[in-house]
Amino acid sequence: MKRIRNPQDKARALQALAEAALKLEQSEQAVAWLKAAGEAATGIERSGGKARALQALAEAAAKAESWQLARKMAAMIPSVDGRIQTFSQILMIWAEKEALPAAKKKAAS
Repeated sequence: MKRIRNPQDKARALQALAEAALKLEQSEQAVAWLKAAGEAATGIERSGGKARALQALAEAAAKAESWQLARKMAAMIPSVDGRIQTFSQILMIWAEKEALPAAKKKAAS
């Protein structure tokens, strides 16, 4: 990854690797790549590009059930609207992964 100099391209490449690791159920590796992608995304100069990259990374971190990382990435989004939208998406992912299955299990018993 050291050869990729553009921060946006580097963040995208690391995100793709993380998503592939998630599909292979290697969440620890996925989270490591997402952290590296987040670091790369901080170097993106254009506000819109940075926001899009961080939003995608926050959602990927939520899918990896790395809630603290998802929150951290969402908090780095430059615009308030972008942060709100991303936090909403993280909450929806959390509900799908945590709250809804627990509620269904409780209702079944």
